[in-house]
Parts: sequence; structure tokens; C-alpha cells
Amino acid sequence: MLRIADLHIPIESATLDLLLLGDEMIWGFTVIAGRFHQGDIDWPGVRVDSAGLFTTGSGTLNHWTDLTETSVTWGELEDNDVVPHAMIYVFEHELVQNGSAMVGVGGSAIHLELLGKCNIYFNERYDTDLDLSLKTELKLSPIMCGRDDERECWESLAQHLDPNLFNYAQDEYGVSMLVPKDERR
Repeated sequence: MLRIADLHIPIESATLDLLLLGDEMIWGFTVIAGRFHQGDIDWPGVRVDSAGLFTTGSGTLNHWTDLTETSVTWGELEDNDVVPHAMIYVFEHELVQNGSAMVGVGGSAIHLELLGKCNIYFNERYDTDLDLSLKTELKLSPIMCGRDDERECWESLAQHLDPNLFNYAQDEYGVSMLVPKDERR
């Protein structure tokens, strides 16, 4: 569930997003709550995400469920701060300030808990410095490899995770990706 101030907003989808970058695997997430309407509130869409919550080095894990509980915190951020961070999108993107996030694996699920402060700029009640709380399970999304060919994708992944857990695919634009085949994702 996503909570902003006293509003409880249902989540439509939540994914764990991995990016392979040299010797590092960057862990992020995308949570979509979609359109939110309650009383006089009609928000076109609510999204919370992070392209860089934390990183792990090569050889750290074999399977994404090997991830031990990982916690990160941050204070006041500027737009050029990269890791760690989280953002919220309602009318425009805003950084989540003074945040903390915990990612862990319980059974076969990846759990995310995020706390922080956010700005919405909607009205006097829902304007700035609002409490944000997010607690959800994440589904592992495909790992995007860009224009790398199949061999390059496998070589890059093999530094971080067992390649036997993924299938290679390309989208209609020729973008390479590694799609998890583990049913626990």
C-alpha cells in the first residue's frame, strides 16, 4: 500500500528493476498506483520509483533471492544526486527527501518498504513535506541490455546472476533484454 499523508492509494504494479553497468548491478524499483480519485482529489497518476537505490558488485549473488536485507537512507537531495534516491510523480517529478528504504527477500518474494517526505503541490492540505510510506512486494522485471547482442548480454549478466535463470529476448525495436524464467519472480 502507498500512503501519502492520510491518503491510502492502492498499487497497480510493482517491479524490481535491475541495470547491469560494468562491474555493478544497480537495483531500483517502479511502483505504479495509477489514477487516484477521492472526494475533490483527482490525480492523473501516481508513481514512485528509483533507478538507483543501491548497487551490488560482480560475484555478490547467484540468484536474486540471495539478496540479504539491504537498507539505505538519505537526507535532503538535489536533482543530480544519484544513489540512493527515490522519486514520486503526481503532477511532476519530485525527489523523496529524508528517505529510508529496506529491500529484502522473504520466501520467494522481494519486499520493499520506503519511508520519506514528499512534495505534491496539490492544495494547502497536500502541498509540501508530506509523509510518504510504501510497503509492497516487487516482481522482477526484464533486465534491459540496450543494443548489446545476445553474447554481450549473457557475459554481462554472468558477472552478477546465474544466466540459466533468464531467457534472451528482443523487443520490436531490437532492444535486447534478459527475461526472468523463475516462476517465483
